[in-house]
Amino acid sequence: MSILRHHLITAFALLALATAAGAIAQDDTASAAGMETETEGVTALLPKWEFEFGSFFTSTTTDVRADSQRGSRGTAVNLEDVLGLDDSETVLRLSAARRFGKRHQVRFRYTEFSRDGQVEVPFEIRFRDIAFPVNAVVTTEWDFTFSDLGYTYYFSNNERTAWGVLAAVARWDYDIVVRGSDERINRDLASDIDIDELVPEIGLTVRHRLAPKFHFRGLLTGLRADLGDEEVRIVNANLRFDYRAFKNVGIAIAGTYSELDYEDIRGRFIGDYDYNVSGIQVFIPIYLD
Repeated sequence: MSILRHHLITAFALLALATAAGAIAQDDTASAAGMETETEGVTALLPKWEFEFGSFFTSTTTDVRADSQRGSRGTAVNLEDVLGLDDSETVLRLSAARRFGKRHQVRFRYTEFSRDGQVEVPFEIRFRDIAFPVNAVVTTEWDFTFSDLGYTYYFSNNERTAWGVLAAVARWDYDIVVRGSDERINRDLASDIDIDELVPEIGLTVRHRLAPKFHFRGLLTGLRADLGDEEVRIVNANLRFDYRAFKNVGIAIAGTYSELDYEDIRGRFIGDYDYNVSGIQVFIPIYLD
């Protein structure tokens, strides 16, 4: 991670924490003075605690170009079409959120999954400093971990609708290993890349109650940054419907789209990495008011 990126993340996190701490303190003071009260509708939309366990049925597209540290350009390949990675997986996703006062919420999310594939490559592939020849049998291992910590300030929060601004710091961690052999010289070949980035995101979130036990949520976050040697673009969109079947347990279904475009010209990974994932999520939310 570049020094500029490190300072940007640190400043962003400190600003978000300072803003959240000050705003929460103000809300707690107001609540103690009797200036604010919670209604059943507000509690239904924003419970004090939310824990979610669910599955993410994904559809993925991954394009990579891994250049050599010595300056030569790598081969742009699609990992699903060319290197045989599965383009769909079922993934476990976990999250937890805590509301403070009426307008503040802190949340944490986590997911990880792995894919692998083995193919006979149809053309020569240059991956960092290694060239895999035509018809080489190549095995690819791909591991991904995502987590983020976010704070939301709700500008409006009433019995039917709550909407606000979300600021988060997300970690995208990819490990890719490509192995093969060159029978012409009887030599095993292996190359790997590691992309581990902390990226700030900002966006909007909304919840709207359609019926006493039924509401929807919308979320849109993103970032586009040019940090000298690195360029990053992130987009996340989520539309979700919740049914609170019982007082403390519900069921939710969501459609999700996420995209990361990352380019680095000087770091440990030199090249271009584009990752798109979309799909359906099914959750079991647990609400503690």
